[in-house]
Amino acid sequence: MNISEIIKKYRKKHNLSLRDLSSKTGISYSQLSKIERGESKPSNKSVLKILDIYDEELTSKELEGLIDLKEYLRNKNELLRYEVLSRDNFTCQLCGAVAPNVQVEIDQIIPNGDEKEAHIDNLITMCAKCHRARNILLNKDGIENDFIYMKYNHSHKESD
Repeated sequence: MNISEIIKKYRKKHNLSLRDLSSKTGISYSQLSKIERGESKPSNKSVLKILDIYDEELTSKELEGLIDLKEYLRNKNELLRYEVLSRDNFTCQLCGAVAPNVQVEIDQIIPNGDEKEAHIDNLITMCAKCHRARNILLNKDGIENDFIYMKYNHSHKESD
């Protein structure tokens, strides 16, 4: 699917004019008209504005043809990082150290090795010292004895 098809599909589904879509995205009516007709190739920024209001999830393969996927994932990861830091009040969830007095990092509660698939519920803020110590313990004792892993599983079992 290309961006002009996405615009047409979204507009039809929501019974919107190009002017309506322009006000939703902040992209000019004339630019949207050219993009929808395939006469203009939109910038990554314009495509992302359109995708922000689009109701459907696109696969990485579908996104590759629309935008610079590396830039998109980098921006998405930066936003996710900020959301985690904000949720955790820029505070290490193990020792309570607070940024900017210490360097804080984001880590996965249940490591799966794929940073692109990170989800906010599986991310936690830790200071650099706690992060290093946790990695040493994970390598030595495994995840079954990890304090964060046990706390995470316990809280999810209670909510079930």
